[in-house]
Amino acid sequence: MRLLSLVLSALVGTSLAASSALALSLESAGNYAAVALNGQLKTTISSGGTVVNGDIYVGNNPSANPDLDFSGGGQINGTIYADPNATINLSGGSTATGGTIFLSSAASNQVETDVNAYLSQVSVLSADQSIGAVSGSTTIFASQSGLTVVDATSFNLQGGSTLTVSGTASDTFIIRVSGTLTTGGNSNIALDGGVTASNVVFVVANDITMSGGTIDGIFLSSGGNITLSAGVHNGAYILAGDGKQLKFQSAPTVNFVGGPPAVPVPEPSAALVFGMGLFVVSRLPRRAR
Repeated sequence: MRLLSLVLSALVGTSLAASSALALSLESAGNYAAVALNGQLKTTISSGGTVVNGDIYVGNNPSANPDLDFSGGGQINGTIYADPNATINLSGGSTATGGTIFLSSAASNQVETDVNAYLSQVSVLSADQSIGAVSGSTTIFASQSGLTVVDATSFNLQGGSTLTVSGTASDTFIIRVSGTLTTGGNSNIALDGGVTASNVVFVVANDITMSGGTIDGIFLSSGGNITLSAGVHNGAYILAGDGKQLKFQSAPTVNFVGGPPAVPVPEPSAALVFGMGLFVVSRLPRRAR
């Protein structure tokens, strides 16, 4: 009997520990309206009408000069935070109200670490929905209260079409896109039912290209370029791929709405481990129990 008690206690402890092992969060990388990690080819912000309401982070690529080229008289209503080795060029009347602050190497490396950890955790989540290639107006609904994970192969929204993400204020969506995400012709990505832009994260394997319209959400490209042309963008943009570019052109407005909150995610194997343990206990000889 004592052995049975010890085994059950160990299994319960393992299961409970596993259930809180994952907490999805962008951590330090969730503090910015735009992030371009070390290894980016270049960040370009051009045209006089470009407005970024929030801070940005610029990493370093030794082959890029400059790492940030901000021209044309645009406005960053916030601070440019940069890797200590990054080169920053402001010209043509472009301004950042908070100036430029070069982070310590440790703080800069932490941004990179946090993005890569988030990508690693997101990659192993089980999908609640698979919607294939989306090329017109459609709505994504929450599968359950809390976190909904959606897999898509691509988004191509044109001609004023709208992708709507529908749920409540407590719902979080992670939308994984294995291809590209493109909007044009004043198409929109909209939220419904109380869903907030900081709770909708698109993780895109390739290019993110957006032109016009109103776009809500946080967009992370793990291996492509990010290009915004005009439109109103409520959320944040994170460029994680080496040798890729982040471009704000043709006067977009980017309004930072805050990074996504930490989302507790049960360890997938916890229930399985517990169930297997009970099976093992059931097979113990009565004397051993």
